[in-house]
Amino acid sequence: FTFTAPLARVLVVYDNEINQQVAKALLEPYEMRIDLASNGQEALERVQKKPYDLVFMDHYMPVMDGVEATKRIRGLEGERYKHLPVIALTADAVQGVREEFFAAGMNDFASKPIEMEDVSRVLRKWLPKEKLCR
Repeated sequence: FTFTAPLARVLVVYDNEINQQVAKALLEPYEMRIDLASNGQEALERVQKKPYDLVFMDHYMPVMDGVEATKRIRGLEGERYKHLPVIALTADAVQGVREEFFAAGMNDFASKPIEMEDVSRVLRKWLPKEKLCR
């Protein structure tokens, strides 16, 4: 871990409670403020209540999947929703699926199972630079 981001606020959207806890544990060394949501609908509600710096969004979820949730976030009124980094969490990062993510407005993806190298790359690339500490 070459950096922390104690001022960053991140939302992790996963339908499985165990995966939520694993993702949260993997992100803890970065010292970010982490919130959890169980589906796309919850994510949509949460991003309207708090100004997140980044959203990790699972692909397949009940109620509302990650692709639909991202489209709805992008459709909200306000610039912050257009620029909020949304990172797909997927075990299915093949060519056609990646295009679907990008067409929905997702910015990037991290493969499952989540690798720390991938997480560091995504955080360094998408978190606001002023929130990264060495």
